[in-house]
Amino acid sequence: MHCLIVDDDPLICDLLEHFCSKMDFVSNVTVTNSGFESINLISQNNFDVILLDYNLPDITGKEILQTVDSGTSVIMITPN
Repeated sequence: MHCLIVDDDPLICDLLEHFCSKMDFVSNVTVTNSGFESINLISQNNFDVILLDYNLPDITGKEILQTVDSGTSVIMITPN
């Protein structure tokens, strides 16, 4: 399983990447802190799951979600 983590908080990215590394079925994790970079990554790669922050400084998670293929699972992450 190929996973993309999109969050502007490096600590959240590190934590999510750590959790993904503990799952045997996750073979590859890509991390980005930029919403715009995530759009490029999504268009150039086939991700099985995307962990997507809703509140990014450069673009919203909702806008990024509109670029994701319907076959890709997305888990929205955001602080309360």
